[in-house]
Parts: sequence; C-alpha cells; structure tokens
Amino acid sequence: MRYAESFDRKFIPYELARGMETTRKAFGAIAPGESVAIMIGPEGGFDEQEVALAGEAGVLPITLGGGFCAQKQRG
Repeated sequence: MRYAESFDRKFIPYELARGMETTRKAFGAIAPGESVAIMIGPEGGFDEQEVALAGEAGVLPITLGGGFCAQKQRG
C-alpha cells in the first residue's frame, strides 16, 4: 500500500462495488499528467477486509460493470 501512496489516483476493482456512474466520474476526473494505480487482485477477487484497508489508504473501490470474466486453464 505504501507504493500506492505515490500515485495521484488509486482504484481497486471490486465485484461488490456498485454504480458504474461512480467509475465513470472517477475516470473522467483524471487530469492529463496524473499518475494512476489500479490494484489487481488474486483469482477470486479481494475480500472485504482488503478493500476496507485499501479505502483507508485512499484507494477508491470501483466497478467494471456487471459482467464477470473467468478463464479456465487447460491441464
């Protein structure tokens, strides 16, 4: 999380986040030249405690929409 503090805008995609309008506004507010961090989590996503901790560090939970994408590996 300390590394993320150096970015101007910080986002964490979270499957329980709601409101695509919040995501649109947040992305629309990014000014040219600002640095952006997008936290990418593990398979299965972040848990509530991780998202809360990120929020305390100024990271904004966002939604990427209603679709869910999963990829299976062939074994």
